[in-house]
Amino acid sequence: MFSENIEKIIAYVNSARKNKYNINLNKEFFSVNDIYGLLQNNDLRTMAKKVIKNNRKFFGDVIFLYAPLYISNYCINGCTYCGFKASNKIHRLKLSYKEIEQEALYLNHEGIDHVLILTGEDPVNSNFEYLYNTIKILKNFFKEISIETYSLTREKYEKLVTAGLVGVTLYQETYSPEKYREVHLFGPKKDFKKRLNTVEEAIKAGVREINIGALLGLYEPEFEIIMMAYHMDYLLKNYPNVEYSISFPRIRTAFNVKDKFYSISDKKLIHYILALKLIFPRVHINISTRESIKFRNAILGIATKMSAGSTTNVGGYTLYKDSTKQFEIEDTRTVKEFMNYIKTRNYNPTTVNWF
Repeated sequence: MFSENIEKIIAYVNSARKNKYNINLNKEFFSVNDIYGLLQNNDLRTMAKKVIKNNRKFFGDVIFLYAPLYISNYCINGCTYCGFKASNKIHRLKLSYKEIEQEALYLNHEGIDHVLILTGEDPVNSNFEYLYNTIKILKNFFKEISIETYSLTREKYEKLVTAGLVGVTLYQETYSPEKYREVHLFGPKKDFKKRLNTVEEAIKAGVREINIGALLGLYEPEFEIIMMAYHMDYLLKNYPNVEYSISFPRIRTAFNVKDKFYSISDKKLIHYILALKLIFPRVHINISTRESIKFRNAILGIATKMSAGSTTNVGGYTLYKDSTKQFEIEDTRTVKEFMNYIKTRNYNPTTVNWF
């Protein structure tokens, strides 16, 4: 497990970051230890050209699209940065199976074939049985189903795979154990190492697609990027027969969240993305609608997985459009509008993964 050596890795990273590095951007392959030199090199134009060339080689002209589907905002966790945190006095909602079908039908008609299920953690209102039954229902509407939920055991992931689960998105939120404890006040999610081990449990259960990331802004951004690099390197070496993605979500405004966060400029975020993409040319970069239209247009061709036509509230497509959002989105284009834009850039939008 990656968590077994996390303290040693963090100590190494904090020491290595203090040094100065020179890196040759013209070399063909980059290793995880090149992350320091790549982050210190500001020739983003050369990096971008190399990344786009690699993407054409490994992914062709395809941009994979998906849409999130929020099914419950009940939660027993105390995540200080989240609009769904247990202490927030919001209208709690849990979609019925019939309502899930209605939301699914809407997304299906929009042209979506890959759906990402999201839910808070609650043993009553978003329990395993509810998640399992939701996946079975959604198999009637979508070719590919992923989840972004609370941590599960290997046995439970195995059951979800038999029901039709293909992918798991799970953000560590922050790779700093101290910051993690600070922003997760109570609830099952408070366990840092359990969270860190979850993607490996999912892989061992047969999940074919894994998406990792940190919630950028919670802690020092460069530290998070470097730790993401070492985490991905570990996963690729130990579980090579999985399709991987990396996400770079910047924290956004949410209801009753007053924390102060680190700021990450668009240019700096692009630098982070390019650095990791050079090290991991076969790994997808996933950019959601929490980013602006301008940014998502600029990153197209570097990012190869993107959400479209999204809402971040339960039942937000057809049922409860005024319900509390987990966070605010920036790119409000419809699926069709975004697909049309992708085509103008000579890329091919698809919602079916051929992996």
